[in-house]
Amino acid sequence: MKFLSNAITIGLIALLFACQCSDDETPSNSRVTKSFAGFWSNVDSLTQDVTRILIYTQDSTFVVSMWGKCHPTDCYWGEAYTDLADAIDDSLSLTWVFSFKEEYQKLYLKSSSQLDLFDSCHYTDSSGRVDHSFHSEFQKITF
Repeated sequence: MKFLSNAITIGLIALLFACQCSDDETPSNSRVTKSFAGFWSNVDSLTQDVTRILIYTQDSTFVVSMWGKCHPTDCYWGEAYTDLADAIDDSLSLTWVFSFKEEYQKLYLKSSSQLDLFDSCHYTDSSGRVDHSFHSEFQKITF
């Protein structure tokens, strides 16, 4: 009997949480999730930092690809991941780990077509390079 009582309680709690948001408010369908998704280009064509960002969702995850300024073509950084729930406050937090540095980033959604990137770079090699930070603004190109 106690088992049945616990099962009913758990079921009621699950039902309560399920009813607290409509289908339109689930992370995968939210305005914020849809606004982050797309291809973003740095508004400063002469930047020496991040030049492009691609953001899309896969299941319950944001997948973020970035390109940094290199010559003759931009360098592809690969992919970083964060939960869709990370976007609740209109921002995403990312960490990129390379063989010689770590990049800590915060992406802020200013509007459905504008994105701010704040980046802090920490060098982990013994090159003597000084850690630095930068801010860049991006404009959505597609999606």
